[in-house]
Amino acid sequence: MAVGITQTANPAGVGTSGNVATYSGVSVGTASADRVIAVLIGIEEAVTISGVTIGGVAMQLASQSYFTEMGAGIFWAPFPTGTTADVAVTLSGPADSSQNHIAVYALTDAAFPPQTVGSDSSSDMDTTDPLTTGSVTIPTNGGFIAIAAGARAPDAKTWANATGDIDASVGEHRFTTATRTTAGTVTITCTGGFNGEDGVLAFMIVSSQQMPTVVMSPLMPT
Repeated sequence: MAVGITQTANPAGVGTSGNVATYSGVSVGTASADRVIAVLIGIEEAVTISGVTIGGVAMQLASQSYFTEMGAGIFWAPFPTGTTADVAVTLSGPADSSQNHIAVYALTDAAFPPQTVGSDSSSDMDTTDPLTTGSVTIPTNGGFIAIAAGARAPDAKTWANATGDIDASVGEHRFTTATRTTAGTVTITCTGGFNGEDGVLAFMIVSSQQMPTVVMSPLMPT
């Protein structure tokens, strides 16, 4: 078996009621006994993420990063049943629909907690100082998932050594995600195209729940 990573929802941003942004009825994909849901969050506002629930279930923090007004975070929870759920993101203060955004991913055959988590930030995320994971290892049958937020909403972002998935202007910031299920030791980067752009990155790496099959050689006759 190998880790599967599928984007299930990329809803429009919603404003907070109080400090809570509730994304109602988002798709979480096909129900599965081994399904874990990851919620990736991007922010451009001077707030932090206090907590996330899905279907009323508290999610665990995998990774987060903050720099100036930029924020990015990944939260996860086992969620084996249902095809839709409400996702509630509690922030340290209010934010409007242009200042926070989520994407939802379903992971299967993934061992949790994550094997590796990390983050990065930059005040100049073009080729001068792109967002980076540093050298990381994706294990055989494992997977990688990341969220980056850049202050320049109109400007596309480019991923290296991971497959870019979402790359969208979501109001006041650029929201971009990437995944990888190819094993290897690599440095994954996210690069903007505008000089002096602030940006943040959060990522996690998961291994497979299944141990590799070991094939035993038959015993030689004595």
